[in-house]
Amino acid sequence: MATLFEMEPLGESGLKVNDAQRRAITHGEGPLLVIAGAGTGKTRVITERIRHLLQSDETLSGENILGLTFTKKAAGEMKARVVKATGERGKAVTLATFHSFCETLLAEADPRRVMLDQFDHWILLRRNLRRLRLDKYRRLADPGQFLNDFVEFFSRCQDELVSGEDYQQYAAGLAARLEAERETLDEDTLAERLETIALQQELARAYRASEELLREKNRVSFGSLITGAVALLERDAPLREALQNKYRYILVDEFQDTNSAQPRLLEMLAGPTKSVVAVGDNDQAIYRFRGASFGSFKLFLERFAGWKEGQDSTPFRVALTENYRSTPNILRVAMQVIGQNAVSADFPKKVLSPNKPPGEKIRIVELATPEEEARWVASELERIHGAGRRWKDFAVLYRQHAHRDHLVEELSRRKIPFVITRLSILEHPLVRDVLAYLRLIAAPYDDIACARVLAAPAWHLEARDLVRLATRFAFRFPLLHKLRQPRDIFSVVFLRAMRYLQPLRQTAQNLPRGAALQSFSLRRNKFHQLPERRL
Repeated sequence: MATLFEMEPLGESGLKVNDAQRRAITHGEGPLLVIAGAGTGKTRVITERIRHLLQSDETLSGENILGLTFTKKAAGEMKARVVKATGERGKAVTLATFHSFCETLLAEADPRRVMLDQFDHWILLRRNLRRLRLDKYRRLADPGQFLNDFVEFFSRCQDELVSGEDYQQYAAGLAARLEAERETLDEDTLAERLETIALQQELARAYRASEELLREKNRVSFGSLITGAVALLERDAPLREALQNKYRYILVDEFQDTNSAQPRLLEMLAGPTKSVVAVGDNDQAIYRFRGASFGSFKLFLERFAGWKEGQDSTPFRVALTENYRSTPNILRVAMQVIGQNAVSADFPKKVLSPNKPPGEKIRIVELATPEEEARWVASELERIHGAGRRWKDFAVLYRQHAHRDHLVEELSRRKIPFVITRLSILEHPLVRDVLAYLRLIAAPYDDIACARVLAAPAWHLEARDLVRLATRFAFRFPLLHKLRQPRDIFSVVFLRAMRYLQPLRQTAQNLPRGAALQSFSLRRNKFHQLPERRL
């Protein structure tokens, strides 16, 4: 086994690296945590490490290297850089998001299993509301409100490897403690805790029912992809051993965004050598709302390096602090803000050093309303453009897409050209509607696809009609079967749906997929026009 920090001469790649980067790149077998501040070249470190591994061992195949991150964009960019740096051998390197890697793993184990997005999961729960056995939550709010919260909560539980059975045991424990303390509580406190426990028990029942429904329908929710892969590897020893033999080196980007599920997955994949290099920055934990925190670094060192809190962690970590991206003025202001973040005694605070000239000073403008903010941004764009800068030289950043509406309206009014980037077409509701149509064509008794199709504006059904249709019949029959009931108010909808879908089903059986999709598009335009949904 190679030494923990095996230092071999790094082949020429045309890139200069500093000492900290070199240490991470040339690290041998075993675990290593790379704490990389913003703009310190962490992607370069990952790319160069893969190049170094392939170059220093001619027997190593690209298939023996696995890289995992959190976004498709990051995985795609990393793959392009690796192929550019390593050539043909780099094409075999697996670079994927945690969720896509796990989805592939589960699909190979059971090709018939279908993944549900958050909206489809909501439909599944709403369609089977009776199975959730809700009382208090139904009185607190409309199902459409609390079911969204349920889906998000179930996903959070899965992030921390908490199953429905685990949560039910937690709720039972609350009830047992209350019984033991009942005699010591005053009336108001007792009533409050009884209400809290009843809500927790109801939530636990709903969580277990959700898991049962997903198993019965052979579906997997987005939140359960990683936990499903972990469970698969825990029970399938031959598969686990095969993957451990295949992936000799594992690299993880954005490790600060991991929670309990991802490290457990890495344990299943890494095997005895635990050759995992994790790269992250505790000051950039953007998925903290999903359970990720600074503790993920400690968890990594404990699980993979055998480190214990209070011990010196420097043998197992390296910090990248030389910033190549920002000017000193920008870096100074950023560090003043970041300096307010919580720190750990086991991981000293990072102090980033600039590598560029000072640059322009930063201006901060405070405005009263979103409308004023949009007008000010548009005016600044016009002013600087009038001084000779091209429109393509500008970029406007916002925290989330919901914040862009006023700006888009103002730019459109002033006829300022713009392009909205980083929008996935697969997330567009209209595209999801089309996918639901295609699923229903392929599988007429897919309840979730049927519910989404009927929710499309073309069928002129109100939300209350869909709820009534889903709840008025016994749940042992598929939703499409219910539309066939004689003298039912939905029979007209059924006839229109059959007129529309039947030719498409025949076409799909006789044509290649691309031609079938084109036929669907043409028939859709002739039959009816689906009004576009808003993003």
